[in-house]
Amino acid sequence: GAEIQPPDPATTIPDPRVEATTGGLPEVTCAKGVFQGFDVYLTRPGQPRTLIGFSTSRHYLVTAPLPPSGTAEVWTIDVQYRYQNAPFGQISQSVDVTVRGV
Repeated sequence: GAEIQPPDPATTIPDPRVEATTGGLPEVTCAKGVFQGFDVYLTRPGQPRTLIGFSTSRHYLVTAPLPPSGTAEVWTIDVQYRYQNAPFGQISQSVDVTVRGV
């Protein structure tokens, strides 16, 4: 059969969407395509970017602890695809989401 060319890492950039759920936690949605899934990174105010999980579906619920009740923080979400069990391509543009403590 015809050989399928692997994606080009130089031009492979995920395009995540982030929305707050009814429980206040952000949900990341990203097309998966030919990839195994995507790694999700979270940056909270004053903290370094941290790998918080891996999604094999189109959706990932961020389950980091919410800020204290009555306060809000801007969280920055980045994603990167995984291909053949390794990070692949470029890291997405950062997406900011305001998260409120409940």
